Amino acid sequence: MSSSAHARQLSQRLEALRTDPVFVAAQFTLVGKVAFTVFALDPFAADTFLLVKSVFAHASSVVLLALLAALAIRHGGLLLSRSLIHVAAAALVAVLVVATPFALDPTVGTFGISRRFLGATQVLDNIVVYLAAVALLPTLADLRRVAWGLVAVAVPVLLYALLQHSGHDPVRYELATDRPFSTLG
Repeated sequence: MSSSAHARQLSQRLEALRTDPVFVAAQFTLVGKVAFTVFALDPFAADTFLLVKSVFAHASSVVLLALLAALAIRHGGLLLSRSLIHVAAAALVAVLVVATPFALDPTVGTFGISRRFLGATQVLDNIVVYLAAVALLPTLADLRRVAWGLVAVAVPVLLYALLQHSGHDPVRYELATDRPFSTLG
């Protein structure tokens, strides 16, 4: 097969991927994951942000991983290009999987310390976001679409921070000892 025929075939496969409804749903899920993780809060909890954000982030990663698996089944190797960066990410996961059971406290190694939740589960959550970014942003148009979604998330966060700064926070935090800043906690 000539290189131009191969390039044409790759272009057609990429267009089939980009117009797949599962692909579009996965992109929306990626933006939604970031958006709802930013906005997630429980004003009635002593820990207003961290646990709620962690639970939502991990649950949305499961959905995102299912969508990526469906795309991998439908489109095969088109999702991930060959890159040494993927090897580094896989090595990180391998080391994490091997090291976590041998942590001084395996529960802390798995989930992180109380109120921070930055253990192995959070690293795996970040790996899902990495895989999603690699698979769901194959073109500049896709990157722009997701970037605009993220800008749409940033604007309300900034407006809420300004409301708080001006003393007009519409949310009343029942148990929080410190006044949180914006929805970032």
